[in-house]
Formats: sequence, structure tokens, C-alpha cells
Amino acid sequence: MAIAFVQSLFTGVNKSASTTLPITGSATVTVGNTIFIAFAALGNRTGITCTDNLGNTYAEVVRTNNASAVTTSLLQATVTNGGTLTTQTISHPNTNAKEAISVELSGVGTATATGTHAANGTVMNAYPGTSAATTTAQTVGDLWIGAFGWNGPVTDGFSVDAGGVTASEPTAEQGSSGQSATSNTAVGLLYFISNSSTSAALLGDVGTARDFAAVGIELTPAVTASQLLWKPGRGPNYRR
Repeated sequence: MAIAFVQSLFTGVNKSASTTLPITGSATVTVGNTIFIAFAALGNRTGITCTDNLGNTYAEVVRTNNASAVTTSLLQATVTNGGTLTTQTISHPNTNAKEAISVELSGVGTATATGTHAANGTVMNAYPGTSAATTTAQTVGDLWIGAFGWNGPVTDGFSVDAGGVTASEPTAEQGSSGQSATSNTAVGLLYFISNSSTSAALLGDVGTARDFAAVGIELTPAVTASQLLWKPGRGPNYRR
């Protein structure tokens, strides 16, 4: 089964001290699809969790922080309870500036690797991470998805960096502004479905050099029942 982007879901920003960030709207999500949430918060934060109004189960798949500047997390849920999604609530230790973006994709299988990159600069490497120049070989059909958080206002701007894969940004970056630069954080989300085997990276670019924390994950396409039954030379419906 090929991986495909389904829809952008919700976004949210909050600059007040609190331990939750609700992101709301209305969208119909489908059983078997996968929801991803990119979350960023001011400071070094752990214990990040999420729930939604449908009762789906979320897991934090990768997180990193840049000292006390910013923490970035990528959360994931397989939709077991489909229907009208209206609220996703991200819980976290008390912090001021925080923001999130959620999206839905179909055909997503299992994770093969994660990446992290925390530094000061403009080029953020969510996957494979480590440094702005690090690359890894692609596997055709796999999904690369990353969350990019930085310690600065959303007005810094965010885009796909030309030095990496031609990723998609389904929802504009979210973040705070109107405070001192170091009291703001912002987050962006990029995804890429590989169509090559060359070495590359999932890179985001922020317009002003900032302390940042980027995280990413690679996932295979889901395996269908017919693929599990297939044996070479015996056709897709062979049963022993």
C-alpha cells in the first residue's frame, strides 16, 4: 500500500503559562490512517503526551531539546476510533510559548529510524539528523516526516531548505510573536515520500539563525493482506 497525504488537521498556539495545549477544529479521520503531531515548546520539556476526543492512543516517537531554549516532539497515533475529530490536547510540563500542527496520512507502516538535530543556525536536519550536512540513503516509497522547532518568533519564517529533499509543508508554521525573541517559539512540519534511492536529508530553513531542535522519523508503507499471502511464482492469492 502506498503512503499518501490525506489532510491537514489542526493547529494551535499559546503564549500563557499552562500545562496543556488544545488544538481544535473539525475533521473526519479514518480508521487505519495515521495522525502525526509536531509540537514545540519553550525550555527543556519532557513527559509530553496527547489525547483526542475520539479516544485514539498517541505515542511520542522522538523528542529532542536545545538546552533550555526549545523542545521539539513528534507524536503519532494510528486511528482506531474514526469519526469526527474536534480536539487534540497535548499535555506537557508548565511552559509559556508552545505550538502544534497535526496532519493525517494513509498507508503508513512501521518506523525504521529516527533522527534529531539541535544547534544554532538556519538549516535544521530533522532526518537523518545529527548535523546540517548529514544524509542517508532513501528507500523508495518510505515516508520521512519531521518537526522543526526554534527559539524565536514565527515571523522568522520557515521553508523547505533547497539542500535537502523536495518536501511538502502542508500547513504554515505556527508560533508566538510579540515577546522578546528568546521568549518565543515556533514549529514547522514537513513530510516527504521517497521516489529515489539517492542519499539525502529532510531539511528545514528558518530565516534567522536561532537555537533550534529538529526531529524526524522514517516509516515504511503498510503491508496489505494480499502482500502477506504472495509467494514468488505462486500468485498473490496462494495459500499453503
